[in-house]
Amino acid sequence: MDGLKTFAIGFVYSLVPTVLVLMTLFATGVSLGLSGPGEGNLAFGLVAVLAVLATVVVSLLLAYVLPAAIVAWVRTDSLGAAFSPAELRVLAFSKTYATGWVVAIGISLLGGIVIGVLNAVLIGALLAPFVTFYANVAGAHAIGSAVREMPAVEEGPDAPASQPAA
Repeated sequence: MDGLKTFAIGFVYSLVPTVLVLMTLFATGVSLGLSGPGEGNLAFGLVAVLAVLATVVVSLLLAYVLPAAIVAWVRTDSLGAAFSPAELRVLAFSKTYATGWVVAIGISLLGGIVIGVLNAVLIGALLAPFVTFYANVAGAHAIGSAVREMPAVEEGPDAPASQPAA
């Protein structure tokens, strides 16, 4: 059941860039449709470039916040905490969390480099899924280890006696 809740959190967070991409496709289609042949190329190009940049920035921001949202849910056992700015602010603006996230990104990049080098030979295509899996698990471990060092989100009489592993 926890996996389904984690999927739901990820799905909701993925709606933001999805809507942004759909709006981009609509806006570029409209800019092409409003201009005659050869007239709207500049407008189309500007709209497309700005939309792609906005999508990349929003996607990176959500990739940073999504693990914090999952941790907020696990720590409080409330699905609403995954979307609560107050809960997310404590985690996302922590130096410890940021360090763990940067280490996870570094591990992912290193895994991509290893896969690229291995793909120069036939064996790389066979090993790529395993290297990717290991890089994902190691990245999640880096974020989890960083979060484990942080104090609990809840402090008070209703706080749980022990802190979850995440």
